[in-house]
Amino acid sequence: RHIKRIKMKTKELLDDIEKAQFVKEQISQQRASLQSLDYLPQDGLIYHQNRAKESVKAAEDLVKDKFLCHIGCHTGVMTQEFSKKCKSILALDIEEHHCKETLDRKHSCPIDVKKMDAIKYLQENPDVNPEVFYMWMNYKAMQPWIDKVMDVRGHTNPTIILGIGLQRVVSPVKDGKSLQLEQAKKLKQKYSGNIKLFSFSATKAKAKLGAFGLLTLKGLK
Repeated sequence: RHIKRIKMKTKELLDDIEKAQFVKEQISQQRASLQSLDYLPQDGLIYHQNRAKESVKAAEDLVKDKFLCHIGCHTGVMTQEFSKKCKSILALDIEEHHCKETLDRKHSCPIDVKKMDAIKYLQENPDVNPEVFYMWMNYKAMQPWIDKVMDVRGHTNPTIILGIGLQRVVSPVKDGKSLQLEQAKKLKQKYSGNIKLFSFSATKAKAKLGAFGLLTLKGLK
């Protein structure tokens, strides 16, 4: 009877191990799917729109009724979404076609779009003092851009929000980890910041998910 009890417990343990391995494999597959986004249509329009909506929702308390500077507005999807919450927006990009695309969108607050290097513009216009800065760049440029913004507007004590790409389609992934997220964790610790991660529907069918995050830094003056 004692031996039978041991065999039953051994079987239960093996079953638990198999279940744990199955769950681990499921998580690994889900992570791989999120990181590759092979299922996205070529333009990924739903993905980009929903990412913008969830990003602004996550940052709503920080941007509501504030003057925001969007550094690198790209095609304006995020700028347009921010306009639903902000008091006004200064959108800066060095590419003329990006500025035109941003201007062509319908906005819910006053928007000023400039084709110009962001730091140069802020240096040449000292009276322009955004309360919040939003930017999203390569993980290697995250720290340098924080330094640049603080060099020209640190005295105004702005809030800085940085996008965090979690998938290969928008950020390098190494050993299953987003390099932007790893850098964001270091910056969070260095500046006592805050990180929010979230998922969103990446397709019309809502069966596939995208993932993104925001690093928020306040009081760096």
